[in-house]
Amino acid sequence: MQKVILGLIIGIFSLTGFSSQTSTTKINNSNVSSEVLNESKSESKYSAKDFVPKKPMIKVFNGDFENGGRVEVVDKVTQDKYQIKVLNTGTGGVGVYEIKENEIRAVYGIGETEIFEESYLNKEPNSNELILKGPIKKGTKWSYNENEFCEITGIDVEVKTPAGNYNTIEITYKNGDYESKQYYAKGIGLVKIATEMYPSELIEVDYDMEQIKNLESLFDLLKKCRK
Repeated sequence: MQKVILGLIIGIFSLTGFSSQTSTTKINNSNVSSEVLNESKSESKYSAKDFVPKKPMIKVFNGDFENGGRVEVVDKVTQDKYQIKVLNTGTGGVGVYEIKENEIRAVYGIGETEIFEESYLNKEPNSNELILKGPIKKGTKWSYNENEFCEITGIDVEVKTPAGNYNTIEITYKNGDYESKQYYAKGIGLVKIATEMYPSELIEVDYDMEQIKNLESLFDLLKKCRK
């Protein structure tokens, strides 16, 4: 089996959170206050939980690290958590996300493993990273420190991807001079990342989970990223 160098990709991805290009600035919110800078009480037609995967699925992305593509396997979905296993040409890992009505947090993650366990949902939390915060309306902002923050900069933004067209919310992440935009669709989660470093977009969504048997089958899926 091809050796896999697995490293944690959270904060992406996918309400993986953010993609691998922001993993170099990964934040541990257990040590940093996630102050919500805009806590408007005006009504929103959406809630944070609308923008997470609603059922198991396989998401294939182009672009990403060295333009080699990325596969995200959402293989566990419950009422209050979901699990994503991520693999690209250089790194991969597992992320567990906690779902609340108006808040999504990454609560567990691992990297550098060549063997995936069936489920990580009940593992002891090792992260507390805020991924999405309500109200889901333009201008909602949350910070990690004085230079690093996220803001909802668009609602009902139409995004075209090779996998189809999606009505999304746009989240802009800034850290000093660095900026990226992530687009999330209802019931699916992340569908596109716009940035100068490792942009990516969804090229396929598949709900046939039987095809995921082992890491070799994940590598087969990676081949689709480069077509």
